[in-house]
Amino acid sequence: MVTEAGVHPAVKHVVYLCALALDQHESVAAMLVDDAAALSHEGRPDIAEGLSIHDDGTSTVSPLSAAACFYNDCDPETVTWALAKLGPHPMENFGQTPSALAWRERPSTYVVCSEDMVIHPDLQAGMAKRCTQSYLWPTSHSPFASEPQRVGGLLVELAGSWTD
Repeated sequence: MVTEAGVHPAVKHVVYLCALALDQHESVAAMLVDDAAALSHEGRPDIAEGLSIHDDGTSTVSPLSAAACFYNDCDPETVTWALAKLGPHPMENFGQTPSALAWRERPSTYVVCSEDMVIHPDLQAGMAKRCTQSYLWPTSHSPFASEPQRVGGLLVELAGSWTD
């Protein structure tokens, strides 16, 4: 979780890209299920329709749901590549709350992805207010796959602004 890793002494700036800038009392499940329930989901695919929960405590997302929710602005070749990399995810992670809050301790940037079908853009906008600065990009949940040059440009820009 970037919000915990971001407090490492070597970290100068934290970037939240399709991530959750959670507060101490918030969990992924609470944010993505409870908080998102009050938002309009009209025209958005429901990732839960493709979610399978397994006896070993993990979950997987069907390729069709993953393509529609994670990679909705990627070209078909990138979608195929990305789907091959997906695997089971431990469900227990969704209930955890952060033990450290990088956005409170470091300069931070939140990128709101307006076409993200996993983390509702309205939730992202609320979390972006916690950070030092924010950007709005017309990208999916995976801008690192659909627009790597944009992601790289932001990281280069931020790295160039550091002073020791």
